[in-house]
Amino acid sequence: MRETRGSPSSGSAPAPWCAARSHTTVLLVGPALASAREALAERIGAMPLSPRAGQVCSASPLGTDGLLLRAASTSAEVLLRTAREWLSFLPPLLGDDPWTRRA
Repeated sequence: MRETRGSPSSGSAPAPWCAARSHTTVLLVGPALASAREALAERIGAMPLSPRAGQVCSASPLGTDGLLLRAASTSAEVLLRTAREWLSFLPPLLGDDPWTRRA
């Protein structure tokens, strides 16, 4: 996840994403993630896009075995929750929770 500070006048952020301060990209590739890709593509594709939305998400297929997820949000916390929700299928696959804090 990356936080940016762009404005339409500076040209540092594309117009549809300019109100967003945080952006994230997730790439899911490989046959082991096929069911997760299908479910996420369907869910994100069904999300409504409204003017002045606090968060905008997109899913783009990459060939037959890949999916590119992108999101922009006005809140880093909301974006982190979204990314964790998208990747909620990972802990069972990994046998561990990658978001657990370790000492």
